[in-house]
Amino acid sequence: MPVVTTRSCNIYGTGDNNIQRLIPGIIKAHKEDLVFTIRNSGKDIREYINVKDVVLAYSRILEYGEKFNDIPSFNISSGERYSTFEVFNFVQKVIGHNIKHIILESDKFEIKKQFMSSLLLQEKTGWKPQYTMESTIQEIVDFYMDNK
Repeated sequence: MPVVTTRSCNIYGTGDNNIQRLIPGIIKAHKEDLVFTIRNSGKDIREYINVKDVVLAYSRILEYGEKFNDIPSFNISSGERYSTFEVFNFVQKVIGHNIKHIILESDKFEIKKQFMSSLLLQEKTGWKPQYTMESTIQEIVDFYMDNK
């Protein structure tokens, strides 16, 4: 039986109801007039990928694994790297006004930069990310504003 494991960077997109995640949490704070807590300095950089790209990657990985089964794991990443502040500001800009927030400066346990490479996935399957945060953030904010 072919088995392939995957690792992905931070996934974002519509349908995620975990308010502990950055984008749903920001929008919840806005909708309920709460103060949003940035749990790191706001300067930590993370790599993000749209859930639609992850689904496409899974499809390609399944096709590849059924044919070759020679790669035990793949990273799924986009190359899109943003600080927490940048993501916060993307959402705030779409909403159209300032969202109350505080910053917890106690980030000594946080990794300052988290990236990965999906070069192997791209080389073996031809997959490439198609969606950017900037091109999908309006759709994502609209989804959360209309739901819950």
